[in-house]
Amino acid sequence: MPRTGPFAFAIGGRVRPRRARSRAAARDRLIRLDRELADRLSKDELEATIGVAEHALRIAAGAAKGSRVSLATGAPRASTAQVAAAVRRNFYRGFALRRALLERTITARQVAELLGTTRQTPHDRVAAGTLLAIKDRGQLRFPTWQFDPDGPDGVRTGLPRVLKALSLKSDLGRLRWFESPKAQLGQRSPIDALRAGDVDAVVAEAQAAGAP
Repeated sequence: MPRTGPFAFAIGGRVRPRRARSRAAARDRLIRLDRELADRLSKDELEATIGVAEHALRIAAGAAKGSRVSLATGAPRASTAQVAAAVRRNFYRGFALRRALLERTITARQVAELLGTTRQTPHDRVAAGTLLAIKDRGQLRFPTWQFDPDGPDGVRTGLPRVLKALSLKSDLGRLRWFESPKAQLGQRSPIDALRAGDVDAVVAEAQAAGAP
């Protein structure tokens, strides 16, 4: 069953922008954000995000302050201690995920050996936006899925186009994006879609991920 985004309940609420164009733009942005949050956040993170959205809805709708019941689900709201515990769990979860992602990377020296280039070439390609790397302990680490012996210059076909279209700022966030299933890609990750040759679809998803 696909996950429902934390703001799905808010669409069609009482708040109305003054102009139809602004209303449509706000709705489109909300839908995109809803999908992105549902894809990226854990259950605990979603609950914390819903709490923030509910607070905004109470202000807009004139709801009574201090309500202990969720306006979205009717269920009891999480306590401050529960939210704090969720934040701590997510903090440690983020570092565990980072370590797991780094296990599937190689060094710049190993990339140079793989491609038969100088050691500077991998760094130059990162600067040019044709390879993705994440810095760890002062050194660049390169996800191995980027490389393909049958691809142009030993790189997976279409990867530079996707990297150019993907405007996410964090290198770790970009790495997570590539490895996370996407509804618009048939629940495949962008990596798997690239392996299947669906470059245009991945580029379109990358553009949507960076849209405001």
